[in-house]
Amino acid sequence: MCMKKKKLKKLAKFIHKLQLEEKELKSKWVTKDDGIYAKSPEPDRTHQCECDPEVVDKMFNLITGLIRFKDKINFNINDDSIVIYGNLEQFKTTKSNIEDYIEITVNKEGFRVSRRYSNLRFKEPNLFDKLLPILMNLNQSVSGMLLEEIVDDVMVITKLSRDSNLEELLK
Repeated sequence: MCMKKKKLKKLAKFIHKLQLEEKELKSKWVTKDDGIYAKSPEPDRTHQCECDPEVVDKMFNLITGLIRFKDKINFNINDDSIVIYGNLEQFKTTKSNIEDYIEITVNKEGFRVSRRYSNLRFKEPNLFDKLLPILMNLNQSVSGMLLEEIVDDVMVITKLSRDSNLEELLK
């Protein structure tokens, strides 16, 4: 009887731990009509630096330039935030043992840049509104080009393009 109580207590602790972990995971995701998304990180207002126009221009140019590498860098764009992240090792000519990831988050309050051990926050409420329409348009055009490449590659690999060309020639 004593052994059963110990096992039941262990099982109860384990279930409680699983419930806490599930609750923590649910707090990091938000469900919308069209899917499940990571919640936008809350800006840390206590450590945000003021931002001068030169820094804003540099960030604007960096972010609009990175959209061209959509096949190598991940972009999450929604109404609340823009999150860009990826491994910079794939762009380097010489490989190193240190993983070189970057993450840029832009929201209505400002932006955050994380790379290696640096985590910088800047207060700039206008950058998000300036970037969103531009990134949406660039995202659509880049996605269209990438889709065209994928379709062409699949058509060639599966030899569907050859069959299609033959059908057109026979008409």
